[in-house]
This record gives sequence, structure tokens and C-alpha cells, in this order.
Amino acid sequence: MSHPPYPVHDDEIDLFELAENLWQQKWVIISITAVITLIATAAAFMIPPTYKSEAIIAETSAAALAPINRFSVSQAPSYTISGTQREQSAQNSSSQVQPSHNIYAVYLKDDSLTPEKSFKLFYKALTSADTLEAVFRNGNHAQTSPGLDPLNEKDTAALYEELRNNIKIKMIKSEVPRINVTLTSHDPALAATIINDYLIPLAIQKVIDDEEQAITAKLNLEKITLMNDIQVIEQRYINTNLNRQNQLKQAIAMAEAGSITKPQLNNISGNDSPQYLFLLGTDTLRAELAQTQSTLNQYRRITDTEQSNRNAPLIPGVAEKFYRFQQLDSIKPDFSHSTPVRIEQRASVPLTPEKPNKKLIMAVGLVLGVMLSVFIALMRIAIQNRKSRIQVDTLSAETPEAQPKTSA
Repeated sequence: MSHPPYPVHDDEIDLFELAENLWQQKWVIISITAVITLIATAAAFMIPPTYKSEAIIAETSAAALAPINRFSVSQAPSYTISGTQREQSAQNSSSQVQPSHNIYAVYLKDDSLTPEKSFKLFYKALTSADTLEAVFRNGNHAQTSPGLDPLNEKDTAALYEELRNNIKIKMIKSEVPRINVTLTSHDPALAATIINDYLIPLAIQKVIDDEEQAITAKLNLEKITLMNDIQVIEQRYINTNLNRQNQLKQAIAMAEAGSITKPQLNNISGNDSPQYLFLLGTDTLRAELAQTQSTLNQYRRITDTEQSNRNAPLIPGVAEKFYRFQQLDSIKPDFSHSTPVRIEQRASVPLTPEKPNKKLIMAVGLVLGVMLSVFIALMRIAIQNRKSRIQVDTLSAETPEAQPKTSA
């Protein structure tokens, strides 16, 4: 008894047959590859180019911070003493000493601005939200072209967020600390302008302003202290003078009651107490009272703003403090010529865009086109082979098997 043969399945891949089949699909492969490559090329040229500008900032030198850390002698004002004041200075040399200029370097002596500290302050200012908002406002990012409607709040917020994401600031760890500032933009000139003319100058100015405000605050505190001391000295002098006048008036009244006109030398010897002043006699007491009453008009009082005699001598003990106050008041901190950091590399206008990389996009499009087209070709080949097997199986089923011949 014979059995029908089992179907034989050949699972081996014939590379030559596969290559021949792919060659037959060559126009499909070429067409699909060309279409995908053309789409990638069009996309590469349609994507707006993005440029990146870069700047590098390093620590400055101690000499560049000298204007902040001390006042030069040329900045300290000088003053002259009038003739009346010069006489008073000679009479009271211990309290009328002209202060030297070097005393004004003491305000930052214990808190000097080192290059390292200045660099950290600059980095803090550079990365602060206030600085970025100022760059956004001053750089006119929120402005539209003439004739167009102004941007609404949503569009303005989107532009600000875009600027914030495009600015990259990072610290470079090296022997000399550096800061790397990059900005990507569709406009190459705008990227360099924002870094060079807005971002870095604003951060530098912020450091300078903070130092000027700190020194001004110290100067103002010293001026307030000096003026309070002057007020105390002048008020004490006035009170002492008025008290002496009251003592003399009482002594005159007592001398008049006792008809004492001349000093009683034998009786007042060794008695300086106010209760024995009447023994000096009315003539001496009235002369001293007149002198005491004219003393307040003789001296100039700083706290009396309505006093007209500005050439009068100052009350003893006031001159040194007042001249120091004048000198401090004339000092106006100006650190515009100081450099808190050193710009090692200014942001330049990039000549070539960072994105898109057209060659890379076209190459990727070509590779993807080849892969997709080969895949489609293999699918077509597999479908055609399946159809061929189905047709063969159908024909075999429809054809009757040959009957074997039997012998007579």
C-alpha cells in the first residue's frame, strides 16, 4: 500500500533569489527613497536656522577693584579755614584739627571686595530673574513691528519663556573660574547684541550699584553719627552758657542787695562755688554776664539753619566733626570705571547656524528612505510569493490524480 508524499517546506533563504526579487523591485525602492529624501531636504531648508552666540567671563584683578575698595586722595575734597575759624583753631588746636584724607579708606577696610567675591556677585546678578526681565524689557522683545497690534499678555509671556530657555549660563570649573554664556536665536546679530549690550552690562551695573549703595549707606551712617555728636556738643554748650548766665544774674541780685560793687578779695579767696559769686561785686558780675550773653552770638551753630553769620567760629569741639561731615558729604561714590569681572571673550556674530544640520537631515532622510523602500519591496515580494503558492495549491487540488493501471 503506497502513501502520498508529505509536502516538503523549504525554510532556507536563497540570497540570490532574494537579490533577484529586490532587483525586480528596484523602481519601487528608488522612487520611495527619492520621495523620502526630497521631503527631508525640503524640511531641512524650511526649518528656520538657529544661531548660537557665546561669551566667556573670568575673574578680574585686584587692581580693577581698587576704586571700590578705597578712595583715592584725588577724590577726597579739601577745604579752607577762614580767618575767624583759623583764630579759633589756634585757640583750640586740640579740637580744630583738620582730618587727613586717609581716614576715608576705613569704610571698606574690613569688608573689601575681592576678585573671587566680585565674581560670585556677578554670577548671582547674571542668573537673577530681575536681570533677565530687564534684558527682556530693554531688548524690546515684547515690541511688535510698526502698524501691528501690541502683543497680548499670553504672547508676551511666551516670548519671555522662549528667551529664558534660549539663554544658558554655566560655571566652567578650571584653574581660573569662568562663566560661559550662550544664547540661541534665529537672528545671529540679535544673539550677540543681547549678550554684549544687555545681559553682561546689566549684571555688571547691578554689582556696581550694590557696592555704591553699600558704601553710601556707610557714609550716611557716619554722617548721622557726626551730626548727632555735633548736636549734643552744641546743646551742651548752650545749656552750660545759659546756666552760667542764671548764676551770674542771681549773684548780681545778691551783690546789689549787699551794696557790693567791687570784688571782696579777702572773702572770696578759695571759694569758687556759685553761692559766693556775689562777692565779685556787681561791676565784675555785669561784665562777665555781658560777655557770656554775647558768646552764643559769637559762635556759629551748625544745628541752627537760620543763622546768617556763616563766617563765625564754630563752638569748641565741633570743628573737627563738622569738617569731617563736610568731607563725607562731598564724597559721591562713582565706580563706573571699575570692572567687577573680566570679559575674556565677547559674544561674536555667528556665521553658520547651529541648527538645522542640513547635511545630516538629508543623510538621515536618505537612510530612512532606503530602509522604508526595502521594507515595502520585501512586503511586495512576500505577498507575490504567497499569491503564487496559493495559485499552485489551487491548481493541484483541481487536477484529478492519475489512476494506476491494473493488469488483466
